[in-house]
Amino acid sequence: MQPLPAGGAWLAAASAALCIALRMWRPAAALAFGVAWGSLAAHAAMPQRPAQHPQSANLRLTVDGLPARQGPVLRFEGTLAASASGGLQRGDRVRLSWMSPAPQLRPGQQWSLTAKVRRARGSANPHAFDYERWLTRHRIVATGYVVAGALLADARHPIDDFRLRLRERVADLGLTRGGMALALATGDGTLLEPEAWDRFRETGTVHLLVISGLHIGMFAAIGMALGNLLARATPLTRRFRARSVGAGFAIASALAYATLAGWTLPVTRATTMACIGALAAAAGRRVGAGAAFAAALALVLAMDPLAPLDTGFWLSFLAVAGLLAFFAPRTARRAGADVPAALTAGAASRGEPRWLTRAAALVLAQLVVWVVFAPALGIFVGHMHPFSPIINLVLIPAVTIAAAPLSALGVMMLSLVPQLG
Repeated sequence: MQPLPAGGAWLAAASAALCIALRMWRPAAALAFGVAWGSLAAHAAMPQRPAQHPQSANLRLTVDGLPARQGPVLRFEGTLAASASGGLQRGDRVRLSWMSPAPQLRPGQQWSLTAKVRRARGSANPHAFDYERWLTRHRIVATGYVVAGALLADARHPIDDFRLRLRERVADLGLTRGGMALALATGDGTLLEPEAWDRFRETGTVHLLVISGLHIGMFAAIGMALGNLLARATPLTRRFRARSVGAGFAIASALAYATLAGWTLPVTRATTMACIGALAAAAGRRVGAGAAFAAALALVLAMDPLAPLDTGFWLSFLAVAGLLAFFAPRTARRAGADVPAALTAGAASRGEPRWLTRAAALVLAQLVVWVVFAPALGIFVGHMHPFSPIINLVLIPAVTIAAAPLSALGVMMLSLVPQLG
């Protein structure tokens, strides 16, 4: 977190870009360009303002994301629409608390607030959550609490406001597992009890509640199947190749669900890989899984150089890298067949039942992920449940095939036919 001087970062980026354009020392130049790009992002994310001690400030800000209530406290983030006292400038992001009775904030609203703010920082206690790193990762330069406020403009962010209304509808139902259904459908875990989070963390299954490749892949597959069906059944689409129509529906489904899920880091990674695969299918070209993985990694780092500060970055990409390293060589030997088909083809020649080979592929995938995750979770989380592979072996198919699609369908139906939802 000690970035290069801003001038040096700009010089390194320009020199590296020139080398890449001239095809000179391209791997080293690409690495230098990445370091410079990350340094510039770190400069922007860590301005030395405001003061370290709380001081009064009059803020005019726009509410970002989804506010969350925790008991009597409402916590939310906002972007300043104008410079403020204490050194805060327009465009700075702040994280504030508002004690009850706090109004119902909506994403996109503009508020005039009187608040006590100070420079974003966290405690340096060992083996505790690194709050300062989390604040830096989300580019929050100040924290504090609201003393008084007034609504200036009731503008709404359409997507985030829709997600907030979904949360409110699920909360009003009073379901025993409503928070889990909302988390599976949109990635919003605000309604989950702390005990539930602890249980998922202890058993190594918290990834099931994070919208990731399983969910994006499921919706892309549904879109592909629907597009293929329409291409064959509708006269208007018969003139197009079924795989092209299917790829278009797959991309649209993945993008729509990613937007509903808030474009978190694992969602961005999974959506990028799914779209690359769908485009390759539409064009009739073979794209290696490693190339799609590298493109997703490059895109995430280009858009957000501070992504490596997020534990989810490492866990998400490590899991996919481990699976690709194990299964991709087998797939390549069979000229593009998918993993279950490849394993089934080999098993058929040995006379093994197809269900047995598919089950073996599922078990192998769990063992590979467990071997990759064990050291990573030990570093980032501090523990790894010994029975995590067995637990995931049961829960991953159950969540992917039943719980996640039904939760997403039910939550979406709350806006159209509440009783059916």
